[in-house]
Amino acid sequence: MTSRFDQSSYWIKRHRSLVGDPRSVGHLGKTLDQNKRSEAVMVHVVDRAVDILQPVDSVLDVGCGYGRVSGCFTSRKIRYLGVDVSPEAISQARDRNPDAEFVIGDLATWTAPRLFDIVSVLYVFVHFVDDSAWRNMVIRALSWVAPGGALLFADVFPEQRGSEAQHYVSRPLSDYLAIFSVAGFELDSSFQNKLTEDETVGAYAGHFRLARRLK
Repeated sequence: MTSRFDQSSYWIKRHRSLVGDPRSVGHLGKTLDQNKRSEAVMVHVVDRAVDILQPVDSVLDVGCGYGRVSGCFTSRKIRYLGVDVSPEAISQARDRNPDAEFVIGDLATWTAPRLFDIVSVLYVFVHFVDDSAWRNMVIRALSWVAPGGALLFADVFPEQRGSEAQHYVSRPLSDYLAIFSVAGFELDSSFQNKLTEDETVGAYAGHFRLARRLK
């Protein structure tokens, strides 16, 4: 009998073994420099999203890691709450940005204390391998978005479901859209168009999406 993969323990150990290394939350199959480049693009995209969504008062960063995008919000005096399962990552995040609030929490069970103008879920949904757990996480993230707010999310969206690994599985965008339509959310196509035209974003443009709450 194969034991069930413990996602939480995996991330706690990974952050502990890669302190100060963007591969702690990034792509283990890529070099340190490639991960730094990916992180720089992510920060750039989040900056653009915040500008587009203004006025913004609050943000929830789900699976925040060491707070790599927290400065995009606190630099604009936006109230920021980041949650991650790793105590090591949260410790780094607090050192990195004392103006932000960070809490330790297992995303499978953690509940947001209030609604937020932006809920940011960057390369996190992909790590919910079980379909039921993934669907539940997407629905919960949407429920934390305030009226008039938006879900900013990033993942790799293949045309067909990707093969499962222990800690991730890629799903097509259509799987997300089916949930959005029921929950009252709609993709902002203009945001996608802006990223496609942005040379800084380049090939990463297809990874980032913005879903606005309609009610």
